[in-house]
Amino acid sequence: MPEFTVETTYHLPVYRHRTYTAETPEAACRLAIEDEDWSQQKEDCESSGETFVTGIWQGADAAHRGRAIQVAPAL
Repeated sequence: MPEFTVETTYHLPVYRHRTYTAETPEAACRLAIEDEDWSQQKEDCESSGETFVTGIWQGADAAHRGRAIQVAPAL
């Protein structure tokens, strides 16, 4: 029987809480979006997304070693 290596993933929300001093709520949001310091990030495992397939290859332990197999979308 053929073997296939299947890569699956899910989206994991990552968030941070930080206080910004700004003139308006819109300005505070802009500062938060422009802030690149994610050293205090937290992961929200309770809200992770559904599992989905991101790749499939023919053979055992074959991820990214050859051409990925095209599979018709399902569900």
